[in-house]
Amino acid sequence: MNRQERHARVFELFDEVCDLEPAAAAERLRVRCGDDDDLRREVESMLAHDGDTQPWIEAGESGRALDALAAELLGDETDDDLPASIGGYRILRRLGQGGMGIIYEAHQESPARRVALKVMRPGMVRAELVKRFHREAHVLGQLQHPGIAQIHASGVSDLPGRPPFLVMELIDGVSLTAHADRQRLDIGQRLELMVRVCDAVQHAHQKGVIHRDLKPSNVLVVSAAIGSATAAASKTQAMVDPIGQPKVLDFGIARMIEQDAALATLQTETGQIIGTLAYMSPEQLANAADALDTRADVYSLGVMAYELLCGELPLDVRGKSVSEAARIIRDDEPTRLGTRKRSLRGDVETIVAKAIDKDRNRRYSTAAELAADLRRWLVDLPIEARPASAVYQIGKFARRNRGLVAGVAVAFAALAIALVMTGLSLAQARTDRDSARSAQALAERIAGFQRSVLRDIDVSAMGETLREQLELEMQPARDRLLQSGELSAAAYADLLQAVNTTNMARKAVDGAVLEQAAAAAASEFADDPATHARMLDAFAQCYQTLALPERALELARLSLDLRRGHLADYDPELARSCGDVGAVLVGMGRASEALPLLEEALRRRQADPNVEPELVLEAQLRLGNAWSLSGERTRAEAMFERTIAAYRARGADDFMLYETLNALAMLYMATERAAEAIPLLEESVAGRRRTMGENNPRTLSTLNNLARAHARLGQLDEAVRRYLELIPILEAAVGDDDARTLLVLGNLTDVYVQRHDLPAARRTLQTILTRQQRSLGDGHPATQRTEARLAALPQ
Repeated sequence: MNRQERHARVFELFDEVCDLEPAAAAERLRVRCGDDDDLRREVESMLAHDGDTQPWIEAGESGRALDALAAELLGDETDDDLPASIGGYRILRRLGQGGMGIIYEAHQESPARRVALKVMRPGMVRAELVKRFHREAHVLGQLQHPGIAQIHASGVSDLPGRPPFLVMELIDGVSLTAHADRQRLDIGQRLELMVRVCDAVQHAHQKGVIHRDLKPSNVLVVSAAIGSATAAASKTQAMVDPIGQPKVLDFGIARMIEQDAALATLQTETGQIIGTLAYMSPEQLANAADALDTRADVYSLGVMAYELLCGELPLDVRGKSVSEAARIIRDDEPTRLGTRKRSLRGDVETIVAKAIDKDRNRRYSTAAELAADLRRWLVDLPIEARPASAVYQIGKFARRNRGLVAGVAVAFAALAIALVMTGLSLAQARTDRDSARSAQALAERIAGFQRSVLRDIDVSAMGETLREQLELEMQPARDRLLQSGELSAAAYADLLQAVNTTNMARKAVDGAVLEQAAAAAASEFADDPATHARMLDAFAQCYQTLALPERALELARLSLDLRRGHLADYDPELARSCGDVGAVLVGMGRASEALPLLEEALRRRQADPNVEPELVLEAQLRLGNAWSLSGERTRAEAMFERTIAAYRARGADDFMLYETLNALAMLYMATERAAEAIPLLEESVAGRRRTMGENNPRTLSTLNNLARAHARLGQLDEAVRRYLELIPILEAAVGDDDARTLLVLGNLTDVYVQRHDLPAARRTLQTILTRQQRSLGDGHPATQRTEARLAALPQ
């Protein structure tokens, strides 16, 4: 190879191994370089200097090259030149440096602790940069979340030039990807880690802060002890959560969502790029300040998730010029995640693809929505994201092969019956109303009818029927195409894998029944907004049951608009509508958006002299849940406590009391207060057994939460006992193969692993796998996750 090709080869190998552990890098180079010792030595030389700080090189991608290069020319101190103290903090060692500042490990006297001290370089003290430095302190000061590095203090040092400094939480961790690789996290654990990152970013967004430079190196993961207090009390070693606690760092280029005067002083020159290219959204590359919102961070989170799952970037911009890299990110389609790793096909691929969609209007609108879909996948629930390309590809296939898919329509014929029944009910409703029946009773009867029509529809089972029908109808033509060579077996398998039959069934119920029924209701009751609103409530509830919250939200909001336009301001139905819309938003992971509506619902309930007390308490519980999910945990805790006290004062054995106890317990769990959660959960379990029965889903859910709390405290034997008590009840109530049963078996496996009982963990995982293979098939993502987890267990 010529010199230019050799140079490119050296950099290619360096990129391939630079993030690996030294031993793994050496082994990879041995294999890739073969007998070319000179090539191997060149790469090793680059690796040896990889840790050298050259901030002006990295800053070239982020538009800060001149500042960083100036700092580089000023020279850096050696460890022998460390200042003894800065601002009263004793300097221990230098942790790192960048274009604007140097970060030290320091000791604080009171309270006694180690901290990270970030000091602006003396040579960089200029008005614009000092404002940027102080802005970072301002941003960090607003963010109080376990997933964000905390700021303790700020000040101005007595060093030459009087540079400012920040005192921050010292994070003793490793980067996101390095931690996942070092802990050998499986797919589910890596996605749980991303959920925790999303939660931290969502907190920042709720405080009005967009990070703008999210990447694995700006998220350090620290080990998280499980049940340390209990472990200390029992003199046993505390268990360690292998997933760890991520800490989001470096808000130095963050911006506030709300434009303010301070932001104007921080705008970059025209065309200057702020951020790190590989993780930047297309709109951020375009430097369109008016188009930059929380979805830019969602894009970065999607790229991080992609890299965390397969070890590659969706778009390879390594070694490219800034302009070429920007063009690739703007114009090229990313490699599908399932192409990188087959086990990631399906829902995971769809979630990540939605997060990194070039069109920000098709992305998740918030980090919370991304986290919500990841959580749904983790518990085998239907995700909200829909793969746009699958419908397009199936449509093209169907147009080319009309005979193959014609029979599928037969599977939906039964749904027409429900539509006819709905139409008949509307006609009868009109007749009844014309004969002067009570409008309210009429609306309730119609709404009840709608719920009864759809109450027992199982879209998952319907989807499996559709899949069987699809394969049956396609078999003759498939065999013919396979024999002729026009269709390969692999292409046919990929085609079937792309079809989400559960979603097809769900959409069919929507399009063939609910959508037309809603349109008919709008026409029939255009002159009766009160009845129309009640019917919309029923349709919205059906959409919730079908896991179509966007449609539920649309109709619930339309119902609220009808009531605002036609009811008196004091009408109690307004409070009901506000609460219903807020509840849907909370279920979609948009708790902060729900807060004004839930607060209005509570105000209206409290102001109504004729309101039932239970409705006020229900409104309090809903608002408390939204506060808890929005990070306002102090307010949520106070609300839950007040609600519990009110229920206790009533002296009734009310199931809503046990709902509130469970909610407060979950808040305690989220704030590492599992010991306080256990008595609440025990009371909730006992109360739900009395009021709802042993097999009620809420009773079973609370039992699962109780076992989790014991596990969180390190009380592993008790957690195992609780899970083993719960599993046979679940199996009898919902079945061996139900997702809830398999979820609890998965939780039990986690406890066995923490207890180092690997044989029991292996047996339990094998049970899960056998049931998934029977009910879902070998190709289902949940089955594949279990296979991967079983293979990853140490022998």
